[in-house]
Amino acid sequence: MLTGARAHAPELRRFATFLAVGLLNTAVGYLLFALLSLAGLSPAAAVIGATILGALFNFQSIGRLVFGQGGRRLLPRFLAVYAGQCWLNILALRALSAAGLAPLVAEALVLPPLAVLTYLAMRQFVFGSRP
Repeated sequence: MLTGARAHAPELRRFATFLAVGLLNTAVGYLLFALLSLAGLSPAAAVIGATILGALFNFQSIGRLVFGQGGRRLLPRFLAVYAGQCWLNILALRALSAAGLAPLVAEALVLPPLAVLTYLAMRQFVFGSRP
């Protein structure tokens, strides 16, 4: 039983690092979303703007600190994952807003499940699945 736990320990550490780095990235992204939203942009435009502004910083922080990789060759796949994440974010935000939630509250609810999906996509499609 302990052998199985030890085998998963590197993946759990990497996910924990992803979450720690993600907290910073999420805080920056949410701040950008809030600023753009409060500046009068629609929720969808604010999500797109925040995603674009945060993507390059996030590529470096996630790539280097979480997966120990970088390199420009990975950037197109990283940006593709971010584009998918942005699309899912907009769909979820629209659904929650249609249900009566304010955009800032809806976005706060969308972020946790989106973080898990983003990690899995980064691990599988961008940086490989090795712990």
